[in-house]
Amino acid sequence: MLGYPESNINNLLAQNSDFKELGDFGITGQELIWFYKDLPEAKKFYSETLGLKILSEEEKSVTFQIAGDSRLVIKSVEGSGYSGNEAKSVALALLTDNLEAWYSHLQKEKVTIKYTLKVKPDGAHDGFVAVDPEGYLLEFEMFRMHPENEKFIPELKGRKPLATSLGAEYNFYASITWLYYKDMLPMENFMTQNLGLELSADQGWAKIYRLSDNSYVGLVDEMRGMNSFSEEKLVEVKIGLSDSDGWETYLKKKDSDSTRSSNTFSDLGGYLFRF
Repeated sequence: MLGYPESNINNLLAQNSDFKELGDFGITGQELIWFYKDLPEAKKFYSETLGLKILSEEEKSVTFQIAGDSRLVIKSVEGSGYSGNEAKSVALALLTDNLEAWYSHLQKEKVTIKYTLKVKPDGAHDGFVAVDPEGYLLEFEMFRMHPENEKFIPELKGRKPLATSLGAEYNFYASITWLYYKDMLPMENFMTQNLGLELSADQGWAKIYRLSDNSYVGLVDEMRGMNSFSEEKLVEVKIGLSDSDGWETYLKKKDSDSTRSSNTFSDLGGYLFRF
């Protein structure tokens, strides 16, 4: 079965065993969870500087909508179980076709720019990287028609941009959560074989997998990426499921990790996923 698509192998397994994919339990979206020492300052940055819509707010957390079913949740590190000093082995790509407008806006707002805007008309993607108030990386990115994006571009074409409070020009239509690893191949297998996610774009040292309509997860080789791998990290990923109880029951049958907490699982790089 060498060369046989993972999705077809998973379908065969499902027909002949009790194998299930994450998608069988109804993926409804993603929440990327970041932790802050100064939550009010982070809230001000995302609500005012970036103009993201607040969906809900509690004493120690604020949930923003990026686009469609993609969300960013910022939480106070106080009482979270984290010290706040853990590495930020994560980056968030905000997909937009208005890079120049965003770049000019963030420069005017004096937001720290880690990598300046680079435009390559013949390349697979353009973008720049900004830094939020406590060091999380935000990659403003646009993907182009390119052999590398043969599958990715048709997926993105159907995504409706969501305007921020800054105006219609300042919008996003999807996001990519970039996670960083020492060993990519086992994680690629984990994504396709264990979770059943399909590869949308292969950048060689980075792989992009579709999670939901507006949310993607990207695996990055730490040797080439903006961040390094770290055993401890100040990030969590929450996957919305219409049948979270069913996925939990399935994991209890398949997962031999006695330390796993209910409604969570960890990947091979130690990232904590909630559902």
